[in-house]
Amino acid sequence: MMNKELQGKMRIIPIKEIQIDLEHPSLASVEATNRHIECVQLLEESLKKLPTFGMTPVFVKPIVVCEREDGGYWLIDGWGRVAVTADFLGESEIGAMILPPQSLESRLKLRLMLNA
Repeated sequence: MMNKELQGKMRIIPIKEIQIDLEHPSLASVEATNRHIECVQLLEESLKKLPTFGMTPVFVKPIVVCEREDGGYWLIDGWGRVAVTADFLGESEIGAMILPPQSLESRLKLRLMLNA
């Protein structure tokens, strides 16, 4: 049975309401930052090769966020997808799995689990 605290809901959300958690340890790592840049570049290259048939490409795997107390969202997983959607595709919204508010510790654990 799924933990009630981790049951999320799928929605399209404004990218401007997503905040990257500055307390996340990987933000201090040059290696992680370089890996993120490479990931974004690979996503962009892949999208350039896809036939779009006049439509904006959509990522099959949604980003994962949790609600913040101010009504915005903490980004848990999907930094590259957010960057490509906003910067490369020029979109202002993205599909997201929205979780209820989580502690910093829970957000870090979720990030590790989703990237294992």
